[in-house]
Amino acid sequence: MFKLERVKKLYLVFYNWCLSPSEKMDRVHCFRTHLLIMITLITGALMWSYAFIAYFYIDHTSIKYMGFIYALIHLFTPIYYKITESLEKSIYVMLLPGGMFQVHFSVLTGGFFTPVLMWVAILPVIAGVVTNKLHTFIWFVIIFITSIIIAYLDISQGMFEINYLHENGKFLTQFLTGFGIMLLHSGFIIFLLNLRDLSEEQLRKKVLSKQNLLRVLAHDVSNPLTIIRNNMSFLNKQALVSDLDQIHPKFKRKLSLTLKSSNTISDLIHAVREIEAFDSGKKDLQLFEISLKDCIEESLEILSSMISVKRIHMRVVIEDEEVWGIKSVIIHQVICNILSNCIKFSAEKSDILVHTKVVENQVHLIIKDHGIGIPTALLKKIFDPLATTTREGTEGEKGTGFGMPIAKRSIEMIGGNIHVTSRTLKEHKEDHGTIFKITFQKVAEEIKSIV
Repeated sequence: MFKLERVKKLYLVFYNWCLSPSEKMDRVHCFRTHLLIMITLITGALMWSYAFIAYFYIDHTSIKYMGFIYALIHLFTPIYYKITESLEKSIYVMLLPGGMFQVHFSVLTGGFFTPVLMWVAILPVIAGVVTNKLHTFIWFVIIFITSIIIAYLDISQGMFEINYLHENGKFLTQFLTGFGIMLLHSGFIIFLLNLRDLSEEQLRKKVLSKQNLLRVLAHDVSNPLTIIRNNMSFLNKQALVSDLDQIHPKFKRKLSLTLKSSNTISDLIHAVREIEAFDSGKKDLQLFEISLKDCIEESLEILSSMISVKRIHMRVVIEDEEVWGIKSVIIHQVICNILSNCIKFSAEKSDILVHTKVVENQVHLIIKDHGIGIPTALLKKIFDPLATTTREGTEGEKGTGFGMPIAKRSIEMIGGNIHVTSRTLKEHKEDHGTIFKITFQKVAEEIKSIV
Protein backbone atom coordinates (compact mmCIF):
# COMPACT_ATOMS: atom_id res chain seq x y z
CA MET A 1 0.00 0.00 0.00
CA PHE A 2 2.89 2.33 0.89
CA LYS A 3 4.59 1.66 -2.45
CA LEU A 4 1.35 2.35 -4.32
CA GLU A 5 1.04 5.73 -2.60
CA ARG A 6 4.63 6.58 -3.53
CA VAL A 7 3.99 5.66 -7.17
CA LYS A 8 0.84 7.82 -7.14
CA LYS A 9 2.75 10.79 -5.69
CA LEU A 10 5.52 10.41 -8.27
CA TYR A 11 2.94 10.29 -11.05
CA LEU A 12 1.19 13.45 -9.79
CA VAL A 13 4.52 15.28 -9.56
CA PHE A 14 5.24 14.37 -13.18
CA TYR A 15 1.68 15.25 -14.26
CA ASN A 16 1.81 18.69 -12.58
CA TRP A 17 5.20 19.31 -14.18
CA CYS A 18 3.79 18.49 -17.63
CA LEU A 19 0.48 20.35 -17.32
CA SER A 20 0.33 23.82 -18.84
CA PRO A 21 -0.27 26.46 -16.09
CA SER A 22 -2.81 28.21 -18.33
CA GLU A 23 -4.94 25.03 -18.49
CA LYS A 24 -5.03 24.11 -14.80
CA MET A 25 -8.54 25.53 -14.38
CA ASP A 26 -9.93 23.60 -17.36
CA ARG A 27 -11.03 20.28 -15.87
CA VAL A 28 -11.67 18.65 -19.24
CA HIS A 29 -8.18 19.59 -20.48
CA CYS A 30 -6.66 18.27 -17.23
CA PHE A 31 -8.58 15.03 -17.70
CA ARG A 32 -7.30 14.70 -21.28
CA THR A 33 -3.74 15.39 -20.09
CA HIS A 34 -4.05 12.54 -17.58
CA LEU A 35 -5.26 10.37 -20.44
CA LEU A 36 -2.35 11.39 -22.69
CA ILE A 37 0.16 10.34 -20.02
CA MET A 38 -1.66 7.10 -19.18
CA ILE A 39 -1.98 6.08 -22.86
CA THR A 40 1.70 6.86 -23.34
CA LEU A 41 2.60 4.55 -20.46
CA ILE A 42 0.26 1.71 -21.49
CA THR A 43 1.02 1.78 -25.22
CA GLY A 44 4.69 2.37 -24.36
CA ALA A 45 4.75 -0.89 -22.41
CA LEU A 46 3.15 -2.65 -25.38
CA MET A 47 5.62 -1.11 -27.85
CA TRP A 48 8.62 -2.13 -25.78
CA SER A 49 7.21 -5.66 -25.62
CA TYR A 50 6.86 -5.74 -29.41
CA ALA A 51 10.38 -4.28 -29.71
CA PHE A 52 11.81 -7.21 -27.73
CA ILE A 53 9.76 -9.68 -29.80
CA ALA A 54 11.16 -8.05 -32.96
CA TYR A 55 14.70 -8.24 -31.60
CA PHE A 56 14.55 -11.91 -30.54
CA TYR A 57 11.99 -13.48 -32.89
CA ILE A 58 12.09 -11.65 -36.25
CA ASP A 59 14.89 -12.54 -38.65
CA HIS A 60 15.17 -9.20 -40.39
CA THR A 61 17.83 -6.57 -39.72
CA SER A 62 15.58 -3.61 -40.57
CA ILE A 63 13.50 -4.00 -37.40
CA LYS A 64 15.87 -5.47 -34.80
CA TYR A 65 16.88 -2.06 -33.45
CA MET A 66 14.24 0.13 -35.08
CA GLY A 67 11.62 -1.25 -32.67
CA PHE A 68 13.52 0.27 -29.73
CA ILE A 69 13.91 3.59 -31.58
CA TYR A 70 10.16 3.74 -32.31
CA ALA A 71 9.38 2.94 -28.66
CA LEU A 72 11.86 5.53 -27.37
CA ILE A 73 10.44 8.35 -29.54
CA HIS A 74 6.94 7.35 -28.41
CA LEU A 75 7.90 7.83 -24.73
CA PHE A 76 8.82 11.48 -25.38
CA THR A 77 5.12 12.36 -25.89
CA PRO A 78 4.55 13.94 -22.41
CA ILE A 79 7.84 15.84 -22.70
CA TYR A 80 6.78 17.25 -26.05
CA TYR A 81 3.46 18.27 -24.49
CA LYS A 82 5.40 20.09 -21.76
CA ILE A 83 7.35 22.00 -24.44
CA THR A 84 4.48 22.82 -26.81
CA GLU A 85 1.52 22.90 -24.33
CA SER A 86 -0.50 21.33 -27.16
CA LEU A 87 -2.34 18.02 -26.94
CA GLU A 88 -2.90 18.11 -30.72
CA LYS A 89 0.82 18.30 -31.53
CA SER A 90 1.80 15.82 -28.83
CA ILE A 91 -0.56 13.14 -30.08
CA TYR A 92 1.41 12.94 -33.34
CA VAL A 93 4.62 12.20 -31.39
CA MET A 94 2.73 9.28 -29.89
CA LEU A 95 0.90 7.98 -32.95
CA LEU A 96 3.44 8.44 -35.76
CA PRO A 97 6.17 6.15 -34.34
CA GLY A 98 3.49 3.79 -33.01
CA GLY A 99 1.80 3.54 -36.41
CA MET A 100 5.10 3.18 -38.28
CA PHE A 101 6.20 0.39 -35.94
CA GLN A 102 2.89 -1.46 -36.38
CA VAL A 103 3.14 -1.24 -40.18
CA HIS A 104 6.83 -2.21 -40.14
CA PHE A 105 6.08 -5.20 -37.89
CA SER A 106 3.09 -6.22 -40.03
CA VAL A 107 4.84 -6.26 -43.42
CA LEU A 108 7.52 -8.55 -41.98
CA THR A 109 5.12 -10.94 -40.25
CA GLY A 110 2.36 -11.68 -42.75
CA GLY A 111 1.48 -8.40 -44.45
CA PHE A 112 -2.21 -7.66 -44.76
CA PHE A 113 -3.19 -10.93 -43.03
CA THR A 114 -1.22 -10.47 -39.80
CA PRO A 115 -3.27 -9.70 -36.64
CA VAL A 116 -0.78 -6.97 -35.71
CA LEU A 117 -2.18 -4.78 -38.48
CA MET A 118 -5.36 -4.45 -36.40
CA TRP A 119 -3.43 -2.11 -34.12
CA VAL A 120 -3.68 0.68 -36.69
CA ALA A 121 -7.45 0.74 -36.05
CA ILE A 122 -6.76 2.00 -32.54
CA LEU A 123 -4.92 5.13 -33.75
CA PRO A 124 -8.01 7.24 -34.68
CA VAL A 125 -9.60 6.23 -31.37
CA ILE A 126 -6.59 7.53 -29.41
CA ALA A 127 -6.57 10.73 -31.48
CA GLY A 128 -10.28 11.22 -30.84
CA VAL A 129 -10.33 10.74 -27.07
CA VAL A 130 -7.28 12.98 -26.53
CA THR A 131 -7.98 15.70 -29.12
CA ASN A 132 -11.03 16.23 -31.35
CA LYS A 133 -12.99 15.13 -34.45
CA LEU A 134 -10.57 16.73 -36.92
CA HIS A 135 -7.60 14.66 -35.81
CA THR A 136 -9.76 11.55 -35.57
CA PHE A 137 -10.67 12.03 -39.24
CA ILE A 138 -7.04 12.72 -40.20
CA TRP A 139 -5.89 9.48 -38.61
CA PHE A 140 -8.77 7.56 -40.12
CA VAL A 141 -7.67 8.73 -43.58
CA ILE A 142 -4.04 7.84 -42.80
CA ILE A 143 -4.78 4.28 -41.66
CA PHE A 144 -7.36 3.72 -44.40
CA ILE A 145 -4.92 4.66 -47.15
CA THR A 146 -2.09 2.71 -45.47
CA SER A 147 -4.25 -0.42 -45.16
CA ILE A 148 -5.35 -0.20 -48.81
CA ILE A 149 -1.72 0.11 -49.96
CA ILE A 150 -0.61 -2.87 -47.84
CA ALA A 151 -3.55 -4.95 -49.09
CA TYR A 152 -2.76 -4.08 -52.72
CA LEU A 153 0.97 -4.80 -52.41
CA ASP A 154 0.33 -8.04 -50.53
CA ILE A 155 -2.59 -9.52 -52.49
CA SER A 156 -1.88 -8.19 -56.00
CA GLN A 157 1.92 -7.91 -55.97
CA GLY A 158 2.82 -10.64 -53.46
CA MET A 159 5.38 -8.42 -51.74
CA PHE A 160 4.86 -9.69 -48.16
CA GLU A 161 4.66 -13.44 -48.68
CA ILE A 162 7.66 -14.19 -46.43
CA ASN A 163 6.88 -14.27 -42.71
CA TYR A 164 10.07 -13.55 -40.74
CA LEU A 165 8.47 -14.21 -37.34
CA HIS A 166 9.64 -17.35 -35.49
CA GLU A 167 7.05 -19.87 -34.30
CA ASN A 168 8.00 -19.06 -30.69
CA GLY A 169 7.13 -15.39 -31.27
CA LYS A 170 3.69 -16.00 -32.77
CA PHE A 171 2.07 -16.81 -29.45
CA LEU A 172 3.55 -13.72 -27.78
CA THR A 173 2.49 -11.54 -30.70
CA GLN A 174 -1.08 -12.89 -30.68
CA PHE A 175 -1.26 -12.53 -26.89
CA LEU A 176 -0.11 -8.89 -26.94
CA THR A 177 -2.41 -8.02 -29.84
CA GLY A 178 -5.55 -9.61 -28.39
CA PHE A 179 -5.22 -8.59 -24.77
CA GLY A 180 -3.65 -5.23 -25.56
CA ILE A 181 -6.57 -4.17 -27.76
CA MET A 182 -9.08 -5.40 -25.15
CA LEU A 183 -7.26 -3.45 -22.44
CA LEU A 184 -7.15 -0.21 -24.41
CA HIS A 185 -10.75 -0.40 -25.62
CA SER A 186 -11.98 -1.03 -22.08
CA GLY A 187 -9.90 1.89 -20.86
CA PHE A 188 -11.34 4.17 -23.54
CA ILE A 189 -14.91 3.22 -22.58
CA ILE A 190 -14.17 4.05 -18.93
CA PHE A 191 -12.61 7.34 -20.04
CA LEU A 192 -15.61 8.30 -22.16
CA LEU A 193 -18.01 7.51 -19.32
CA ASN A 194 -15.95 9.60 -16.91
CA LEU A 195 -15.74 12.42 -19.45
CA ARG A 196 -19.52 12.31 -19.86
CA ASP A 197 -19.97 12.55 -16.08
CA LEU A 198 -17.48 15.42 -15.92
CA SER A 199 -19.20 17.28 -18.78
CA GLU A 200 -22.62 16.79 -17.17
CA GLU A 201 -21.27 18.08 -13.86
CA GLN A 202 -19.81 21.18 -15.52
CA LEU A 203 -23.06 21.77 -17.42
CA ARG A 204 -25.05 21.38 -14.19
CA LYS A 205 -22.82 23.91 -12.45
CA LYS A 206 -23.27 26.40 -15.28
CA VAL A 207 -27.05 25.97 -15.20
CA LEU A 208 -27.12 26.40 -11.43
CA SER A 209 -24.89 29.45 -11.69
CA LYS A 210 -27.23 31.05 -14.23
CA GLN A 211 -30.27 30.15 -12.17
CA ASN A 212 -28.72 31.69 -9.05
CA LEU A 213 -27.81 34.83 -11.00
CA LEU A 214 -31.37 35.02 -12.33
CA ARG A 215 -32.79 34.61 -8.83
CA VAL A 216 -30.51 37.29 -7.40
CA LEU A 217 -31.42 39.72 -10.16
CA ALA A 218 -35.14 39.00 -9.92
CA HIS A 219 -35.10 39.31 -6.13
CA ASP A 220 -32.65 42.17 -5.60
CA VAL A 221 -33.90 44.33 -8.47
CA SER A 222 -37.51 44.03 -7.37
CA ASN A 223 -36.85 45.65 -3.97
CA PRO A 224 -35.47 49.02 -5.17
CA LEU A 225 -37.90 48.91 -8.10
CA THR A 226 -40.82 48.79 -5.66
CA ILE A 227 -39.55 51.97 -4.02
CA ILE A 228 -39.14 53.65 -7.42
CA ARG A 229 -42.66 52.63 -8.46
CA ASN A 230 -44.18 53.87 -5.22
CA ASN A 231 -42.36 57.20 -5.44
CA MET A 232 -43.25 57.61 -9.11
CA SER A 233 -46.87 56.81 -8.36
CA PHE A 234 -46.88 59.40 -5.58
CA LEU A 235 -45.29 62.07 -7.81
CA ASN A 236 -47.73 61.27 -10.60
CA LYS A 237 -50.71 61.70 -8.26
CA GLN A 238 -49.30 64.99 -7.00
CA ALA A 239 -48.90 66.21 -10.57
CA LEU A 240 -52.50 65.36 -11.34
CA VAL A 241 -53.93 67.33 -8.39
CA SER A 242 -51.51 70.27 -8.74
CA ASP A 243 -52.18 73.44 -10.69
CA LEU A 244 -51.59 72.59 -14.35
CA ASP A 245 -50.01 75.97 -15.01
CA GLN A 246 -47.29 75.29 -12.45
CA ILE A 247 -46.19 72.00 -14.03
CA HIS A 248 -44.56 71.86 -17.42
CA PRO A 249 -46.44 69.46 -19.78
CA LYS A 250 -43.16 67.81 -20.82
CA PHE A 251 -42.39 67.07 -17.17
CA LYS A 252 -45.77 65.41 -16.74
CA ARG A 253 -45.25 63.28 -19.86
CA LYS A 254 -41.81 62.19 -18.67
CA LEU A 255 -43.22 61.37 -15.25
CA SER A 256 -46.00 59.26 -16.74
CA LEU A 257 -43.59 57.47 -19.11
CA THR A 258 -41.18 56.67 -16.25
CA LEU A 259 -43.99 55.22 -14.17
CA LYS A 260 -45.12 53.11 -17.13
CA SER A 261 -41.55 51.88 -17.72
CA SER A 262 -41.22 50.97 -14.03
CA ASN A 263 -44.40 48.94 -14.24
CA THR A 264 -43.10 47.21 -17.36
CA ILE A 265 -39.87 46.21 -15.59
CA SER A 266 -41.93 44.93 -12.67
CA ASP A 267 -44.01 42.80 -15.06
CA LEU A 268 -40.85 41.44 -16.67
CA ILE A 269 -39.39 40.46 -13.30
CA HIS A 270 -42.63 38.71 -12.41
CA ALA A 271 -42.57 36.85 -15.74
CA VAL A 272 -38.93 35.83 -15.20
CA ARG A 273 -39.82 34.46 -11.78
CA GLU A 274 -42.72 32.49 -13.25
CA ILE A 275 -40.53 31.06 -16.02
CA GLU A 276 -37.75 30.13 -13.59
CA ALA A 277 -40.26 28.38 -11.32
CA PHE A 278 -41.66 26.55 -14.38
CA ASP A 279 -38.17 25.47 -15.54
CA SER A 280 -37.35 24.27 -12.03
CA GLY A 281 -40.54 22.17 -11.96
CA LYS A 282 -41.88 24.05 -8.95
CA LYS A 283 -45.11 25.15 -10.59
CA ASP A 284 -47.04 25.04 -13.84
CA LEU A 285 -46.76 28.00 -16.17
CA GLN A 286 -49.98 30.00 -16.10
CA LEU A 287 -51.03 31.38 -19.49
CA PHE A 288 -53.53 34.20 -19.99
CA GLU A 289 -55.79 35.42 -22.76
CA ILE A 290 -53.79 38.17 -24.41
CA SER A 291 -54.72 40.64 -27.14
CA LEU A 292 -52.09 40.18 -29.84
CA LYS A 293 -52.99 43.59 -31.29
CA ASP A 294 -52.21 45.29 -27.98
CA CYS A 295 -48.88 43.45 -27.78
CA ILE A 296 -47.89 44.59 -31.28
CA GLU A 297 -48.91 48.20 -30.61
CA GLU A 298 -46.99 48.34 -27.33
CA SER A 299 -43.94 46.77 -29.00
CA LEU A 300 -44.02 49.42 -31.74
CA GLU A 301 -44.27 52.11 -29.07
CA ILE A 302 -41.22 50.72 -27.25
CA LEU A 303 -39.23 50.63 -30.50
CA SER A 304 -40.51 53.99 -31.75
CA SER A 305 -37.13 55.71 -31.34
CA MET A 306 -35.36 52.99 -33.39
CA ILE A 307 -38.05 53.26 -36.05
CA SER A 308 -37.87 57.06 -36.26
CA VAL A 309 -34.04 57.19 -36.35
CA LYS A 310 -33.93 54.98 -39.47
CA ARG A 311 -37.23 56.43 -40.79
CA ILE A 312 -38.66 52.94 -41.21
CA HIS A 313 -42.16 52.74 -42.68
CA MET A 314 -44.20 50.27 -40.61
CA ARG A 315 -47.12 48.71 -42.50
CA VAL A 316 -49.33 47.14 -39.87
CA VAL A 317 -52.31 45.01 -40.92
CA ILE A 318 -53.58 43.14 -37.87
CA GLU A 319 -56.79 41.74 -36.46
CA ASP A 320 -57.60 41.89 -32.76
CA GLU A 321 -57.09 38.21 -31.98
CA GLU A 322 -56.89 36.68 -28.51
CA VAL A 323 -53.98 34.28 -27.95
CA TRP A 324 -52.66 32.30 -25.01
CA GLY A 325 -49.50 33.64 -23.42
CA ILE A 326 -47.87 36.02 -20.95
CA LYS A 327 -48.07 39.62 -22.10
CA SER A 328 -44.62 40.81 -20.99
CA VAL A 329 -43.00 37.72 -22.55
CA ILE A 330 -44.82 38.17 -25.88
CA ILE A 331 -43.95 41.89 -26.04
CA HIS A 332 -40.36 42.01 -24.83
CA GLN A 333 -38.93 38.57 -25.44
CA VAL A 334 -40.68 37.72 -28.70
CA ILE A 335 -42.06 40.65 -30.73
CA CYS A 336 -39.54 43.33 -29.64
CA ASN A 337 -36.59 41.00 -30.20
CA ILE A 338 -37.73 40.13 -33.72
CA LEU A 339 -38.81 43.65 -34.70
CA SER A 340 -35.56 45.20 -33.43
CA ASN A 341 -33.66 42.61 -35.46
CA CYS A 342 -35.63 43.55 -38.60
CA ILE A 343 -35.03 47.28 -38.01
CA LYS A 344 -31.32 46.73 -37.34
CA PHE A 345 -30.74 44.98 -40.67
CA SER A 346 -32.98 47.20 -42.78
CA ALA A 347 -31.75 50.18 -44.75
CA GLU A 348 -32.99 53.69 -44.03
CA LYS A 349 -36.56 54.41 -45.22
CA SER A 350 -37.25 50.69 -45.74
CA ASP A 351 -40.66 49.06 -45.31
CA ILE A 352 -41.47 46.47 -42.65
CA LEU A 353 -44.76 44.62 -42.93
CA VAL A 354 -46.50 43.28 -39.81
CA HIS A 355 -49.69 41.30 -40.32
CA THR A 356 -51.67 38.47 -38.75
CA LYS A 357 -53.43 35.46 -40.22
CA VAL A 358 -55.72 32.95 -38.53
CA VAL A 359 -55.09 29.32 -39.48
CA GLU A 360 -57.51 26.92 -37.73
CA ASN A 361 -56.72 27.13 -33.98
CA GLN A 362 -53.59 29.21 -34.45
CA VAL A 363 -52.75 32.85 -35.09
CA HIS A 364 -49.74 33.52 -37.31
CA LEU A 365 -47.91 36.80 -36.76
CA ILE A 366 -45.83 37.50 -39.88
CA ILE A 367 -43.08 40.12 -39.84
CA LYS A 368 -41.42 40.78 -43.18
CA ASP A 369 -38.56 43.19 -43.82
CA HIS A 370 -36.64 44.20 -46.95
CA GLY A 371 -33.25 44.17 -45.24
CA ILE A 372 -29.90 42.65 -46.12
CA GLY A 373 -31.07 39.13 -45.21
CA ILE A 374 -29.42 36.34 -43.26
CA PRO A 375 -26.70 34.19 -44.90
CA THR A 376 -27.52 30.48 -45.06
CA ALA A 377 -24.65 29.49 -42.76
CA LEU A 378 -25.87 31.94 -40.12
CA LEU A 379 -29.54 31.08 -40.63
CA LYS A 380 -28.89 27.46 -39.63
CA LYS A 381 -27.70 28.46 -36.16
CA ILE A 382 -29.64 31.68 -35.55
CA PHE A 383 -31.63 30.09 -32.71
CA ASP A 384 -28.65 28.28 -31.15
CA PRO A 385 -27.83 30.01 -27.82
CA LEU A 386 -24.26 28.66 -27.90
CA ALA A 387 -23.45 29.71 -31.47
CA THR A 388 -21.77 32.99 -32.41
CA THR A 389 -24.30 34.88 -34.55
CA THR A 390 -23.57 38.54 -33.75
CA ARG A 391 -23.03 40.99 -36.62
CA GLU A 392 -23.41 44.72 -37.15
CA GLY A 393 -26.59 46.28 -38.50
CA THR A 394 -26.81 48.44 -41.62
CA GLU A 395 -25.86 51.53 -39.59
CA GLY A 396 -23.25 49.80 -37.43
CA GLU A 397 -25.73 48.79 -34.69
CA LYS A 398 -24.25 46.33 -32.19
CA GLY A 399 -25.91 43.14 -31.01
CA THR A 400 -25.36 40.32 -28.52
CA GLY A 401 -26.69 37.33 -30.47
CA PHE A 402 -29.05 36.49 -27.59
CA GLY A 403 -32.26 37.92 -29.08
CA MET A 404 -33.27 35.15 -31.45
CA PRO A 405 -32.56 32.23 -29.05
CA ILE A 406 -34.54 34.06 -26.36
CA ALA A 407 -37.44 34.64 -28.77
CA LYS A 408 -37.54 30.97 -29.79
CA ARG A 409 -37.32 29.68 -26.22
CA SER A 410 -40.04 32.10 -25.09
CA ILE A 411 -42.53 31.36 -27.87
CA GLU A 412 -42.09 27.59 -27.48
CA MET A 413 -42.63 27.91 -23.74
CA ILE A 414 -46.12 29.37 -24.29
CA GLY A 415 -47.04 26.70 -26.84
CA GLY A 416 -46.09 28.51 -30.05
CA ASN A 417 -43.35 28.31 -32.62
CA ILE A 418 -41.18 30.48 -34.81
CA HIS A 419 -39.97 29.96 -38.36
CA VAL A 420 -37.66 32.16 -40.42
CA THR A 421 -36.76 32.33 -44.11
CA SER A 422 -34.38 34.79 -45.69
CA ARG A 423 -32.94 35.97 -49.02
CA THR A 424 -29.72 37.95 -48.88
CA LEU A 425 -29.05 41.20 -50.70
CA LYS A 426 -25.88 39.70 -52.13
CA GLU A 427 -27.69 36.80 -53.82
CA HIS A 428 -31.06 38.47 -54.60
CA LYS A 429 -30.60 42.11 -55.59
CA GLU A 430 -34.27 42.80 -56.34
CA ASP A 431 -36.14 40.60 -53.87
CA HIS A 432 -34.29 40.30 -50.56
CA GLY A 433 -35.21 40.35 -46.90
CA THR A 434 -36.29 38.16 -44.01
CA ILE A 435 -39.69 36.74 -43.04
CA PHE A 436 -40.46 35.69 -39.48
CA LYS A 437 -43.60 33.62 -38.90
CA ILE A 438 -44.54 33.41 -35.22
CA THR A 439 -47.29 30.96 -34.29
CA PHE A 440 -49.54 31.52 -31.26
CA GLN A 441 -52.28 29.31 -29.85
CA LYS A 442 -55.62 31.01 -30.51
CA VAL A 443 -58.16 31.37 -27.71
CA ALA A 444 -61.24 29.37 -28.70
CA GLU A 445 -64.51 31.27 -29.24
CA GLU A 446 -66.36 29.13 -26.69
CA ILE A 447 -63.83 30.12 -24.01
CA LYS A 448 -64.27 33.81 -24.91
CA SER A 449 -68.03 33.54 -24.57
CA ILE A 450 -67.71 31.89 -21.15
CA VAL A 451 -65.45 34.67 -19.95
